[in-house]
Amino acid sequence: MKLLPKKMNAVLMGVFILLLTMFNYAPTQAATLSSIDVTPINPTVDIGQTQEFTATGTFSDGSTQVLGASVTAITAGSRHSCVLLVGGAVQCWGDNFAGELGNGTTIDSKTPVTVSGISGATAIAAGEYQSCALLVGGAVQCWGANDRGQLGNGPTSAGYSSTPVAVVGITTATAIAEAYDHGCALLAGGMVQCWGWNYYGELGNGTTTDSRTPVAVSGISTAKAIAAGGNFTCAALGDGTVQCWGHNSAGQLGNGTTIDSTTPVTVSGISTATAVSAGNDGYSCALLGNGTVQCWGGNTFGELGNGTTTDSTTPVTVSGLSGVTAISTKYEHTCALLSNGTLQCWGSNFYGELGNRASGYFTTPVLVSGISTATAVAAGDTHSCALLADGQVQCWGSNYHGLLGIGDTRDHTAPVYVAGYVPYVAGLPSVMWSSSDTTAATVDAYNGLAIRRSAGTATITATSDTISGTANIAPVSSVDLVIDRLKATPNLAVPGQVVTVTATVRNQGITAAANFQIDLYKNLLTKPTVGQVGDVTCNVATLAAGATTTCTDTVSYDAAGFYSAQVDTMNAVAESNETNNLRGPILVRMKLPDLRIVRLKASTTTPTVGTPVTLTATVMNLSLVNAGAFEIDFYNNLASAPSVSQVGDVTCAVSGLAKLASTTCTGTVTYTAPGTYQIWAQADTLNAVAETKEGNNVKGPLKITVH
Repeated sequence: MKLLPKKMNAVLMGVFILLLTMFNYAPTQAATLSSIDVTPINPTVDIGQTQEFTATGTFSDGSTQVLGASVTAITAGSRHSCVLLVGGAVQCWGDNFAGELGNGTTIDSKTPVTVSGISGATAIAAGEYQSCALLVGGAVQCWGANDRGQLGNGPTSAGYSSTPVAVVGITTATAIAEAYDHGCALLAGGMVQCWGWNYYGELGNGTTTDSRTPVAVSGISTAKAIAAGGNFTCAALGDGTVQCWGHNSAGQLGNGTTIDSTTPVTVSGISTATAVSAGNDGYSCALLGNGTVQCWGGNTFGELGNGTTTDSTTPVTVSGLSGVTAISTKYEHTCALLSNGTLQCWGSNFYGELGNRASGYFTTPVLVSGISTATAVAAGDTHSCALLADGQVQCWGSNYHGLLGIGDTRDHTAPVYVAGYVPYVAGLPSVMWSSSDTTAATVDAYNGLAIRRSAGTATITATSDTISGTANIAPVSSVDLVIDRLKATPNLAVPGQVVTVTATVRNQGITAAANFQIDLYKNLLTKPTVGQVGDVTCNVATLAAGATTTCTDTVSYDAAGFYSAQVDTMNAVAESNETNNLRGPILVRMKLPDLRIVRLKASTTTPTVGTPVTLTATVMNLSLVNAGAFEIDFYNNLASAPSVSQVGDVTCAVSGLAKLASTTCTGTVTYTAPGTYQIWAQADTLNAVAETKEGNNVKGPLKITVH
């Protein structure tokens, strides 16, 4: 049998899905909504836990259809995600440290919550601890962290806002982009404005002065797409070229250098770009007009997708990709959407963020498991998400803080459905959800996700125009102890700094609990077992229904470490649920120096025999933590990169290097014979300094041709 071409298969599949939608899936055009059934009917739910309700409409022609919220766009931040709903509302989930979920609180959410006051949104973007929405008409509103002015709402603004605020002066935006500590807007006509942190010139206005209101990027007037990365920014221009500005330690500006620039510089060799994406870890990618992808910059875990882990200051082609329609980068990994609805990702996969049911890292693209109808993709720091053709969302990777939106914190190396969204069918009526007693239970107005708040019964109602359906939600009638939150403060510390670890325990039942203990475990690599005493034990005499208590430890780390917690360790209390007494592990990360040779040069690369050549290596501490003593070494002629502890031909001793500071090592060499020599340099040769990254301290080869 002769096989049909792939494009013909795709067309036939599209027709098949359309027919299913027309004849088997949706009510007929003339049918009207007759009734709504809400399920489950009368669930019992622990205090603090989530229950997803479903509204099913019955129509006058006898057909039925699930009613609810469907998604039109997605974005992934560092540790949270957001979606744009049909109708223009925005929902977010995950970490809410600085109010980046936008619901008026700073409480994490493992399921989607509605951003307060947003309607008529047309696009969304998420950064590290902040999020933004582009509204109909071109205005922009943002929420979350604002310590660097990343909300763009003016010079007297507060350090964070858990509800949306207007970005000052933006009225004609057509696209938005967010990164660690800055944001940008593409304006009608092709100009770009940015706001927030500007230490490396990422705002592009020729200065390194932060701005809490938007400033114009110098020299750009024909941009058609923008991307904000970790302390740098890029724009795809109308002529197909790409320009970038800001930090350039790994070559992420793509102009063949590692020199920062406070104004846009042109990426080498790209002339047909249709989109651009910028990573938080010093690399960038561009989608080209022929459906291929090129990337440049840092490549520690294969972020450039070309089968190597070698940085490149100019674009390299991602291996094996064609037919790409969209790309998304974030921290150490990238994902691409293909025209057939599949996804391929590459780079770091230590949390399963590539979605291929594996771990480690991959230097060339791998297929995301089980997805064949994607219409959009978003990469976060350690997780990824996809929007499907039917308006539902799937995510995969790390689930710390509830990143995957599925109601728990268990990681997944393959895609799982985000709670609360239903397949979209054009013309179906929408429903709004409400609770009869918000002290007993609350319910999200759009997606039917209810949270038990206290003892008592609440009626949950789904309403469409004059038609409604109801179900009751009741508390579990016994004790249920759960660790609501396990938190390290700070969770990013310098070596030796005291870290406070706090476990918050809640009694989710309606009966008081008595005489139990809470245990904290330091650097336990497996789950604690029942009866396993921790490094710290807190005894609790009584805990009323709905009440909380805490157990705290203080600890000093010299390197990154883990903490876990268990409540009712000895099984002293009979509970309705004995399987939810563990939490963790959480990671306490270290603020460590990051030494990198940002420049290696020679006074001449074509000397004659006997002519002294001066070699100079510039080393920068690319972190916010001071580095102690270390050495820098030159190697006059090595065929390959020097190994750790390999002493060079010239050595410079450095007593220490302050955060974000640089130093140089200079040596002189005289060659006695003609030929080509390869010069290398290495910082912290003897590994005297514990660093964030230990694999990026070598620079070279610099070729010297002696005549």
